[in-house]
Amino acid sequence: MKQQKKFLEKCFLGLKKHKALPGGKDPALLAEGLFWMLQGTEVQILFVQNNEVEEDFIKMLHKTIKDFFKII
Repeated sequence: MKQQKKFLEKCFLGLKKHKALPGGKDPALLAEGLFWMLQGTEVQILFVQNNEVEEDFIKMLHKTIKDFFKII
């Protein structure tokens, strides 16, 4: 869990370095928020009862990440 958050934080630091992150945003807090959003997506997929779980999971992750970047 800690490693995933650190990875995401480094990604946000890279965005900040390239001025692709809105000003005033804390990369550590963004990493924490995205991490927990993705955890929620993983829990949701456990409740999907069909044969295309992997495809649904990828779609849900994609939507979660798109939504996250809309709100920051």
